[in-house]
Amino acid sequence: MYAEPFHTTILGCIERVDDGLAQVFIGVQREEWFFPLETLPAGAEVGREVWFTLQHGRYVALNLASPSVRDAERSITDRLNRPMSIRRTGEMRRVELAEALRSAHAIGE
Repeated sequence: MYAEPFHTTILGCIERVDDGLAQVFIGVQREEWFFPLETLPAGAEVGREVWFTLQHGRYVALNLASPSVRDAERSITDRLNRPMSIRRTGEMRRVELAEALRSAHAIGE
């Protein structure tokens, strides 16, 4: 059994900061909330995403969202757009593909 209850998390993005007050859009609906900057995790700045949980009807900041998820998506896109990948897919003709599939099927039998 878990010692602490499970709290769902939701992602919010810091839109702007004015006089120590951060405007944050939370969730898919981009619900607008304001937080004193000191209540957000260290490193919180405009454009960063923060994980929140809902406690007693109010959002509470947990930690900064890792930018690595977006970096991974960008990395995959970058790799697919490399000249070698484009050439491999762009130069393949339907006849070559059909032949490759027949060969692979024959090997698998």
